[in-house]
Amino acid sequence: MLTDRPSRGPKTDRSGLAQIAQDSARNLKIIAESAVIDLVEWTITAGSVALLVAAASMLATLAMVWPRRAAVGGGPLTGLLLAMLVWTVLTGLEQAAVDVDTKVTLSAFSYFGSVAVPVFFFLFCVEYTQSDSWLPRPRWLLWIIPALSVLAAFTNGWHHQLWTGFEPEPDNALLYLHGPAFWVMIAYAYVLIVAAVVVVILAIGRHDRGYRGQFWTVLWSASLPVLGSLAYVLGLSPIPGMDPTPILFAIASIGLAWSLLQQGLLVVVPIAQATVLQNLQDAVLVLDAEGRIALVNETFTQWFVLPGPVVGQPAAEMLADWPDLMDAIEGDDAEPQVKILRPHRRFLDISRGQVRDERGRLRGQVLVLRDVTALRMSERQLREANIRLTTQLQTIQTLQEGLREQALRDALTGLFNRRYMEETLGRELERARRDGEPLSLVMIDLDHFKALNDEHGHAAGDRVLRWFGDLIRTKVRPGDVACRYGGEEFLLIMPAASQEVARKRAEEIRVAFARLIPIASDHQYVNVTLSAGVASYPQDADTPSELRRKADVALYQAKAAGRDQVVAYASVTKSS
Repeated sequence: MLTDRPSRGPKTDRSGLAQIAQDSARNLKIIAESAVIDLVEWTITAGSVALLVAAASMLATLAMVWPRRAAVGGGPLTGLLLAMLVWTVLTGLEQAAVDVDTKVTLSAFSYFGSVAVPVFFFLFCVEYTQSDSWLPRPRWLLWIIPALSVLAAFTNGWHHQLWTGFEPEPDNALLYLHGPAFWVMIAYAYVLIVAAVVVVILAIGRHDRGYRGQFWTVLWSASLPVLGSLAYVLGLSPIPGMDPTPILFAIASIGLAWSLLQQGLLVVVPIAQATVLQNLQDAVLVLDAEGRIALVNETFTQWFVLPGPVVGQPAAEMLADWPDLMDAIEGDDAEPQVKILRPHRRFLDISRGQVRDERGRLRGQVLVLRDVTALRMSERQLREANIRLTTQLQTIQTLQEGLREQALRDALTGLFNRRYMEETLGRELERARRDGEPLSLVMIDLDHFKALNDEHGHAAGDRVLRWFGDLIRTKVRPGDVACRYGGEEFLLIMPAASQEVARKRAEEIRVAFARLIPIASDHQYVNVTLSAGVASYPQDADTPSELRRKADVALYQAKAAGRDQVVAYASVTKSS
């Protein structure tokens, strides 16, 4: 792969410090003279023209790669093309040079490029395929042998370990006779190239099909120079006395340029499937058609702490400690949910997919396990918060209802107050009118209540009011509304009740109250009774105010007739 000519054995032997000084002086002189092309010292050959044309093609490819040098693999590829450019240009000048010393000096300088090519190619393949595990630590170890080879080229006049001699050939060619250092360098170069090819071949199976074309381009680009180098080293070069490797590298650079334009080389960098799997936060389990574990990622290993290597082992055995997980794996549910308790409690959502080959045959399944423990805990906390909020809302509603009841009820008797009576009477009267039904109003007043307060005190009066409130709540119908009108006066709204029905109900209340007071007061309040007046819609009145007035008239009649009785307004009008 390097520019030296095939070996034929030792030809000359020079040594000593004097010789080193002489060679160094001659090299400096040749370098100075090489800056100007002298038609006497230079000759244009087919080989030199081909090499310079090849250098031009590499320069064009380098111009395309240079803007992408910061991409993954872009740095090593740029270095590879620069090294090839140096190698090709200096080899072309060596082909054109006539003087032997000039040729040898140019060959020594060309080693800066030629020995760097396999290193840069190896670095490019490793970096582009994301196979960093192939790299030595530290990386500069790769450059030890190339650096020693360059040193050997410039000090060859002293040790003769790289070139043992030189033989002029027809057509301005120079045959380089190789020593041990050359074969060490060649062996190292081929080791790097073979390693790079292996890296690319392994990467083809790890990456998505869409990126495999790029890898095949890299392999094809590497194969041409390798074949040319082998042909040269074995003495089979199609151009006698000339290494075709730089020219074949130029052809390979055309393939790289095509890949840059058509396949997105250095633009769309392939991401290894294994790298993606290992970096996933979800656990991944791949099973073959026989239920054996084909692949697990790092997250799965961390979650389940499996003993030893698991690839190739039956999943039923390796996951026996998680029966719920195995049930989910073997079940038909497309997205099962599983709870595992060891080594840590986790709630898992499982997504599954089938693995089929090109013929559609089932080859296994892929399961992706997502840890939803945090989500489940959040849902649980949300449910608990919702329960607490619902309880609080119910408490607030209860309090609101209590407050509303307090606002509508009399605190002493527990009956509705006058405000509620006024709202309800108008509403019930409108309903009675709409439905064509009667409505009766009973106005009640407790007899001798003032004398009770004067004789026994207001506490006794309050007790009697509470007893009456308890009594009337037990005597009214579900649809009736009992209200404290004020002081010792009460109103009873009786929807759908005729005057006769209302009078009888009021009479029952009067009799029950007359029996209650002596017993409840231990016969201390024997004179406390009640009087009631009854008025009805539509026969007596058709407005709330008129209905109350008529009931009050009937009550007044009951009082005037001696108290402790119920009087209907209809009887008042008949007597008058």
